[in-house]
Amino acid sequence: MKRLCLDCHRLASPAVMVNGRCRPCANAKQRAYDASRGGAAARGYGHAWRKVRAEVLERDGFTCAYCGGPANTVDHRLPKIEGGDDHPSNLVACCKSCNSARENARRVMRVRQAAQNWRKGVGLGSRVSPEPARHPVPAFRLHTKGRK
Repeated sequence: MKRLCLDCHRLASPAVMVNGRCRPCANAKQRAYDASRGGAAARGYGHAWRKVRAEVLERDGFTCAYCGGPANTVDHRLPKIEGGDDHPSNLVACCKSCNSARENARRVMRVRQAAQNWRKGVGLGSRVSPEPARHPVPAFRLHTKGRK
């Protein structure tokens, strides 16, 4: 059964659709995204980064620092988002799967920390008290009032 493209609203076979878009619309959307992202050098991964990356891989013998397997990428010990830099002392060689696993774990920790801060009222202004008020009666008793 043919489906409508999200962008041009033409009917297309599901076999040629990508994320709900016909092939021409999907290609156009990808080109627009690539253009807005900028090149590797604009994102900080130009010649200087490739040189440091190669030096770190060579220094560590192309061996993953986490699992001991063959390394094909470089990981920041202290992530750039947490104040780390691209100095070789902050970099270790690692395989793609270990790098991805560490990034996912870091992302989960950042989300948990943000949720914890939100619960404490950090960053929400003076409208929220740091500790939520506790009701003196246990929650399971609130709904059984008058019943035996």
